[in-house]
Amino acid sequence: MAFGRRAARLAGGWPAAMRDVPAWPTTMRTNLGDGRLIGVSPNSRDGIGSVWLYKRVPLSPMVDARDDAELERSVLPLAEAFDTFSRSAATVGGRRLAETSYREFHLLAVNVPRRFSPPAGHPLQDLLAGVFGQRTVEQRLVLLGVRLVPAVDTSGGLRDAVRGFAESLTSAGVPLVEFGRDFQRLDADLTRAGLSTPTDADVRLANCWWNLGRYADTPMMAHHDHLHLFGTMQAAVRATGPSPAADCADWDPAAVPDQWAVTLASVTDFDIDGIGCHDRRARWVSTLLGMGALAVSVRGKVEPAKVTRGVVRRNKELYERDIVERAAAGKSSRGEQDTRLARLAGVEDLYANGTAPPTIKGLSAIVGFDGNVADLRDISPGRLPLTLAPMSDLQPVAMAETWLCSPARGNPTLHDLPAHAVTFSGVTSLSTVGDPPANSILLGFTETDRQPAWMNTAAASNDDQVPVMMVPAASGSGKTILAQWAAYQAAQVPNALGEKTPVVLFNPKPGQSLQPLIDAVGGRSFRLDELTAADGAVDPLRFARSPREGMDLAVSVLLGINPWGPDRDGYEIALFKALKHGIDRGAGATGQALHTARADLDDPVITRMVDAVDTLLESVPQVRALVGLDPAGDGLRLSQGLTLIEVGNSHLNLPEPGAANPDVTQRTALALVRMMVFGTMSALTGRQGVVFLDEGWVFTTAGRAEMDRLGRLARALEVFPVLLTQKVSDALDAGMAGYISRGLILSIPDADEARASFELFKLDPTPERMARVTAKPRIGGDTTEDGARETAAFDWRSLKALVDADRVVHRGAVGYHVDLAGRCVPVEITIPDWFLRAASTNGLDIRARQQAAPTNTPVAAPHR
Repeated sequence: MAFGRRAARLAGGWPAAMRDVPAWPTTMRTNLGDGRLIGVSPNSRDGIGSVWLYKRVPLSPMVDARDDAELERSVLPLAEAFDTFSRSAATVGGRRLAETSYREFHLLAVNVPRRFSPPAGHPLQDLLAGVFGQRTVEQRLVLLGVRLVPAVDTSGGLRDAVRGFAESLTSAGVPLVEFGRDFQRLDADLTRAGLSTPTDADVRLANCWWNLGRYADTPMMAHHDHLHLFGTMQAAVRATGPSPAADCADWDPAAVPDQWAVTLASVTDFDIDGIGCHDRRARWVSTLLGMGALAVSVRGKVEPAKVTRGVVRRNKELYERDIVERAAAGKSSRGEQDTRLARLAGVEDLYANGTAPPTIKGLSAIVGFDGNVADLRDISPGRLPLTLAPMSDLQPVAMAETWLCSPARGNPTLHDLPAHAVTFSGVTSLSTVGDPPANSILLGFTETDRQPAWMNTAAASNDDQVPVMMVPAASGSGKTILAQWAAYQAAQVPNALGEKTPVVLFNPKPGQSLQPLIDAVGGRSFRLDELTAADGAVDPLRFARSPREGMDLAVSVLLGINPWGPDRDGYEIALFKALKHGIDRGAGATGQALHTARADLDDPVITRMVDAVDTLLESVPQVRALVGLDPAGDGLRLSQGLTLIEVGNSHLNLPEPGAANPDVTQRTALALVRMMVFGTMSALTGRQGVVFLDEGWVFTTAGRAEMDRLGRLARALEVFPVLLTQKVSDALDAGMAGYISRGLILSIPDADEARASFELFKLDPTPERMARVTAKPRIGGDTTEDGARETAAFDWRSLKALVDADRVVHRGAVGYHVDLAGRCVPVEITIPDWFLRAASTNGLDIRARQQAAPTNTPVAAPHR
């Protein structure tokens, strides 16, 4: 029910402070649309029609800030807002006189759950809504309100002032012209601080947060320590009738349907002494929101630091005199006074050096929890630097105090605290990461605040940033299944040409075929033995935009394979000369150009060089894919949608990551993988395609020149390469961080590689991050005396997926997602069960898949 007259009927009376308020659903009467809100009535205790300015506070990943600098940036708008309020107050004449000029503010943080829903018109709307439509995400809004001060502006003359006064009375019921100058000044100052004007939807949500923003006129019933809310008036009437049980805990849901509860609690004590602003324990608001709070309301007045300093100085002088008097009287116990004096001296020093924030006088903090919280001591004791108390028999007025423009004050406990206690409370925190959702794929949801983490495969190219993404991850961390899920989504998103984005998933690992993915969701697949059988399928001269542009890369390929042994460096100039000669005479493939130069030029160095290449072609068949001979040969071609390229029946003799002195077959395998990627990228020129490369260490160990070529080519061709690698220390040693624009760090048990991954993205490898990225997924599980195996408990810190013996996923793999904006937020990689069953490379899942379906029978995707 609405508070007011119906409240008196159903709830048995109303607080005296609100008895003169008409039967409005809330205490906000009018929303003028520009941030100004008008209180409920000119006859209320709020004075002659109170007018408030509410602004929306920007939110960013404060709790998951990548470093202290980002944390401080996230609180800066709110801190500057408090400084703005402080500057408008008087600072002379002592606290009692100055207090009449203090700004009254209201900070309301709303955090309501809702079902995940992709944006309307999203190309993956049906898929994602069908898979994740039952997922709960958090909708958060923070508004900062300040009560405006009336002052008639006569700068336009008396006639304009009278006209404006009359018009404001006619349109809003209050003399808005008196608040005009204050509104314009504060609105401009708060806008410069980074706050914005709330939308009508924002105001509606804040004005009825207990009802998910649907409507404020909600039937309510007050019990001693909680409120019941009803979706309809009929449900409220049934609840007040004789049929329901006296104890609401025994209510039959069928007898009292469409009802829910909210518990209002007050903060009665803050225990923040010794807690620094950068300490996680200081995040009391974000902690409360994470523990089920639907709303946190903070009210108070802002006192300038200069006034507070005078009060502190006077208190210090009083304590100093008291100590002297006690010593003169022979009283020896003065430990408490000494402690208090030392504390006051420290506070005085803080205010004296000009770094102290404003003070919040009479701070009232009220928390609205979801449901009937029987014992507030159960709200995670030890995690909060404060004490919560039930507002027994004060639930309606406590609720009213959270309302916008409200004159109601129901909190019996008020505090005087530095503004930092609020600005660094986590009230500005929302752990978001990734790109805007339009034409993006969904990686998962942030661990903190359950926000969708979108990734747009064309974003880096569109913003002219280095487009390479790296995924450092150990074997078994979930990187392969992540690549498959991301590739499946990306292949269904339209590119700039309006066609499906071409996506290539390259799997160079033998024995771990990803063909079940193609069987399940459709697409094309190639095997490496098919490509190597084709003449020059990935010859640099053939897949480059012109043979001349591919010449440098062709030289790099042959020097990397090195058919000349210790004489390699002596052939570099001759190699350039031979290729240029052949290209100038129309050669379109590397081998063809070399043979042309050998035939045309009477140069023994070139002859020996080309003879060695021919010997290599005869000895290592895979080289034929890199060095084409047939002028009629064709390069790699790709179509729309998803394409899988994997080893097949050929043996790709890749060396171990970081291996020194690989042999010629291993050098050929490395070159083949690199040219497969370059060739694929060239085949995707101008189509905003995506290339997922497992075993990305092939590139990270290739050196700065190869990474530079990858970055330049990807940017020029508008292609997005994603490298998934177990070996990142070599990339770090080579100084390759500048070539990578974003990444996702998964589980890496090796501490050195884990540390290298954080350093690659210029992240501090803090103890918390290192502990998470190296942690195993289970704790314990030792064998008991009777030989039985204990069930190990999940370690929820671990980034690895938490999967039980029955292959039930309790939580997906988690990765530190570093986006294009530089934010670093833990994201749970969320993959649907049907996709896991179809595409998993885990041995148990493969056997289950083989037993569940006959060979070559595709597993149908429920959403295509």
